[in-house]
Amino acid sequence: MPDGDKIHPTLRSYYRSPYRQLCEGKATDVDCSVALQDAMKRDLQRAGDVAAAAALAAGDTVARVLSSSGGFDPARANEAVDAELRGVRCPSRYKEQIRSAARDLVQDLRYGHAGGVEDAGAEVFRRFALGRVESQFTARVPQAEVHHNGANPAELAVKIESVMPGVERAAAQFARQVRNTGRVDSLRRPPKPRSRPVSLNENLL
Repeated sequence: MPDGDKIHPTLRSYYRSPYRQLCEGKATDVDCSVALQDAMKRDLQRAGDVAAAAALAAGDTVARVLSSSGGFDPARANEAVDAELRGVRCPSRYKEQIRSAARDLVQDLRYGHAGGVEDAGAEVFRRFALGRVESQFTARVPQAEVHHNGANPAELAVKIESVMPGVERAAAQFARQVRNTGRVDSLRRPPKPRSRPVSLNENLL
């Protein structure tokens, strides 16, 4: 059995590092979140510029339908996204996740759950990025019969939940960067938060 499979049978190599850290319990939540952000970045870079451009274009298509004179028609928006993605030359797994991200945005816009989305293209890319983490990490972690280092499944799930806010911030930053550059090779995650030194006179209670 390859060494990576001893850590987890279905996680890709770059997702094994955050998994290992979460299971071993030695790293802080911040460090685990940074490791997962780095894994997401590598995953998006592996997907490539074509997938990134497709995500932006899918969101821009939703925005065009939203602003059209005929009013926002969810079915028409979904059909327009399908047409936009039909000619994209990238692996089908990426196209399907981009399609899902765009349709989720359409659904949220329909029911007023999307908040103040200023850039639909960047929003679809953000959702695509988080969808990669969900499908390649969060959904796969439970597939291990026995977790690395004997980690408790319930406790591991709580730990994963605790590191997700940082991952969500990174996905939003990646989306802004891709909108500005059109490239994924130069993605930069948010800087690691610095630990604030504690004064000896500070009341910690």
